[in-house]
Amino acid sequence: MTEDRKTPSKTEEEKLNEAYLEDIQKFKEENLLSEARQRKIMKRGKWRARFVTALYAIGIFLLLSFVTSMLTFFYYSSQSPIPIKQGEKLQRVIDYTHMITDPYGFLGTTTLEEGRYFTLKVIRDHVRMTGNQRTKSGQTEVNFFFSFMGSPKKREFVNRDRPAFLTAKDEGSASQWKQLEKLPEGTVATAYVTLSENLSAEEIVELLSEKDLRLLWLALELDSLNSYTQPVGVPIIFHKDFSDDDTSEQTEGYERQFLQIVKYLNKHEKKANKLTNGDLSYQQILADIEKDGFNYYGLVVTGPTKEILSFREESWLQYLSLDGVELWSWD
Repeated sequence: MTEDRKTPSKTEEEKLNEAYLEDIQKFKEENLLSEARQRKIMKRGKWRARFVTALYAIGIFLLLSFVTSMLTFFYYSSQSPIPIKQGEKLQRVIDYTHMITDPYGFLGTTTLEEGRYFTLKVIRDHVRMTGNQRTKSGQTEVNFFFSFMGSPKKREFVNRDRPAFLTAKDEGSASQWKQLEKLPEGTVATAYVTLSENLSAEEIVELLSEKDLRLLWLALELDSLNSYTQPVGVPIIFHKDFSDDDTSEQTEGYERQFLQIVKYLNKHEKKANKLTNGDLSYQQILADIEKDGFNYYGLVVTGPTKEILSFREESWLQYLSLDGVELWSWD
């Protein structure tokens, strides 16, 4: 029986070994391919997760931007139905400060630009008046975060070479008169006039009663203030006919308005002083006026050059400083 049993030949054994090795190699290749696919799937999954996270982040950012924009509008805007209206309060601080520290302050306009994330940009135009002509002379930009005020950025388009109100320490106004003499009759001018003594508004209006001029501003004499370095004044805005019967009532109205402005600025003194780079005490201004009343050391007028030139012979005028000259714009 042993002799009848067949044993596999070497060739068959080799074939079996080769088949076995092929199976092992195939198994290895299949496993390696599976690992590559797994890596690819994991990589795609990571990118998909990143993409979804980015979409969520963008969505949250857009939602927050929308919500904060709406809240910013409600916080600042005068159109808001809520009673806070911080934008209107901040605008008043800027408007009122310019009105009593700049002779042309009442002419300027202020615009509000609400941003996002409770920011507000306030732009105040500076205007200079000569005759009837108004010229944009500069601009102030102020940025707010909530009600916190940033540093004002000022740009002046018209440079002034001399102080607004001359004093004995200055060169005087002789050169100003010479310049006025050389100007033709068809021109208008604006002048800062320093008085020889302090006068009331009614007295100043009486002195100008025969003049064809517009009175713009009266500079206040205050014990607590060096008036020549940081003038504070009352926008008076009389035009030509100073002899009306209600002149006294008008001047009193302007002075009452001035007191209301100072009382308002007293509540926002830091912001007001930041605008002027000054150190005014509005409470002290109120105390000075209560003690001494309204007395003025200077005035700002505009009108035909010949009318301003006629001031030269007036005893109540001490110094004159010419601020602007334009071609005829008067009626």
